[in-house]
Formats: sequence, structure tokens, C-alpha cells
Amino acid sequence: MSFKVEQAIQGGKTALIFSGKIDEDADFSNIKLPSTNEIFFDLEKITLINSCGTRNWARWVRTFPANLVVVFVNCPRVFIDQANIFNGFFPKAFAIKSFFVPYFCESCKNASNVLLTIGKEVTPSHIEFPEAKVCETCQGRAEIDVIESSYFKFLWAHKEVS
Repeated sequence: MSFKVEQAIQGGKTALIFSGKIDEDADFSNIKLPSTNEIFFDLEKITLINSCGTRNWARWVRTFPANLVVVFVNCPRVFIDQANIFNGFFPKAFAIKSFFVPYFCESCKNASNVLLTIGKEVTPSHIEFPEAKVCETCQGRAEIDVIESSYFKFLWAHKEVS
């Protein structure tokens, strides 16, 4: 799936819905940011971000107006992994509202995700998530598929937005 961005209104707010691969072919130049102070980026359908895509993304977010707050929702593992590695991955003003935690079942090799929400399962003093869950495919045991201390590192950069 190639890179695509659609604009929508979700809950009365402007959202850009990203899908596909953020790689060397992802073109951010045609994305029109609305003239509002807040925009939501829905990233659930992003399937890959490589090093060229990360570079292009970082260049793009550095061009955002200083008063624009970007609220990230449905952040997949590929996005969180890059955010944890690359300093400057986020725009100046941002918040993360929700992100996925990956799980894997050894029995049937099924990968799945659990969505965590800031202010609900994630608070400044606590992250609540299951160490394991019932596999949706075989009803076996699916375990968290990341090293927690590394994966949740991006939360230190998180800013609260109401």
C-alpha cells in the first residue's frame, strides 16, 4: 500500500488520516494543514516507516506553525519505534492521545494489538496494560511483544493537551 493522507472531521475536529508506508516515496509536500490551532493525526493504518521516511517526516514537521498543536491518535508500533529512536520526530507542540501495544501468540503465531489511551490506561504515574491476553485466533496466551522499558520511552516526551 502506497502512502496516502485523507482529511476528515472527527468529533468536530480536523483529522489527517495517514495510511500506507512512510518511506522514500512518501510525499508530504501536497498535504495542506488547516488554519486551526489543533489537528489530529490518525496513524492507525501506517504500515512501515523506514529511515528515509523518518528523515522526510522530521523535515516536514519542522515546518509546522509554532501555534499548531498536533494530537496523535492510534499510533502503531512502527510509529512508536521511530519516535523512540529519532530525536526531533515530533513537532514542537504535540500530544499523544492513544497508541497500540503489540502482542504475539507463540502457539499460532498471531500478532495483535491493544490500544492504550492517555488519561485512561496511561497516567503520569502508571501504565496499565495486560502482560498477556487471550489470543483472538487460538484462545492461547498472547504476550506483550516489546521490551517495556524501551517501548514506553516516548511517553517521556508526551505533553498533555485537553
